[in-house]
Amino acid sequence: MDYELITWIAGIAATSTLGIGFMVKTLVTSGIQKAVELNFNKHLETYKTALSKELESLKSTLKNSEVFFVRQLEALSMLRSLFRKIVPERSFPDAEWDEALEHISDNYRKHLQSLNEYLCSYDAVLPSDVRSQLEDARHALMEIRFQFEVESSTLEPIPSKEALENANLFYDLLAKSIQQFQEKIEQQLGNKAASLPPPKIETA
Repeated sequence: MDYELITWIAGIAATSTLGIGFMVKTLVTSGIQKAVELNFNKHLETYKTALSKELESLKSTLKNSEVFFVRQLEALSMLRSLFRKIVPERSFPDAEWDEALEHISDNYRKHLQSLNEYLCSYDAVLPSDVRSQLEDARHALMEIRFQFEVESSTLEPIPSKEALENANLFYDLLAKSIQQFQEKIEQQLGNKAASLPPPKIETA
């Protein structure tokens, strides 16, 4: 076998080896790239699914928060309405605050029923501090039941000093509850301004 033939065969062999090596390298690189793409697509779909679930959960949470907030606004409005019905209109210009407290004491059953109905309707949406104040107000009303005296001249039951004190406590606790509730609502709205407490009955 002459030198040229040997050289030609060696060249062919080298070329074939390089070609096979290139093909193997190309196939390996392509396979790795394909595997990476498949893995990426798989994780991308998983991420999209998780993100979609989180968005739906967020929408549901926001909707529930909106419903809860609207319910709280309703509760605050009803509490103000209940409060306005407590103090009677002045029967004459020189009416004293004690006379209003006597009226509250005389009507403690009605006020207690109204407060119980209110708590049954809105207890779940009340801030904890507001609920605590209203429970204390309820207790003050319940105490009035046992704090009546008999008027010697008319033999009619009249509120004692303790009854008037509890009537005043009931009023103050209700007023404080409204103020605290209003502040909670304003904080949720981003308004930090504190509301003024409900005014007491005017006296001359």
